[in-house]
Amino acid sequence: QEAMHEALVNSMAERDEAHAQLIASNVLHVHELEQERRKNDKLRIEHLLKEERGKLQQANMANFFQNFGDDKAKRNLHAKLDEFEQILSRNSDEELAETSRQLAAETSAKTSHALEVVRLKETREIEKQNDDAEKQALKDELRRVKALLAEQKVRIEELEKNVQAAEEHK
Repeated sequence: QEAMHEALVNSMAERDEAHAQLIASNVLHVHELEQERRKNDKLRIEHLLKEERGKLQQANMANFFQNFGDDKAKRNLHAKLDEFEQILSRNSDEELAETSRQLAAETSAKTSHALEVVRLKETREIEKQNDDAEKQALKDELRRVKALLAEQKVRIEELEKNVQAAEEHK
């Protein structure tokens, strides 16, 4: 029975380990996909930023050569450039924060599982000690009862001898 319990515990531990690895790989895959999406967004924004800078440079060149230009259009272009740069920096900050949150969640889950394993081991050890104590108590009781039985058999034999001797005397 102890061997079966040990095998069950080992197989459950292997199952839990495989499950944890599967979840970790899934989380990692989702995280990698999210990073690729963010990378694509960043590249797209950088491309738009370069296009807008090109337009601004063309407008400045035209303004320089033609000495005219729309100040409102230049301000709009500068505003767009500033907005794109803020988006790029915000995406980096958000990515770092998200990575930190995922790491904290994974650490918390792993710690929780490790504590659960320790708790189960301690519980099993206590159960084993209780079972061993109960077995020992039953063995002691059995020895006591066997000794009492042997004592009673000796008394019965003595009584039977005394009865037989008394019958022979009569």
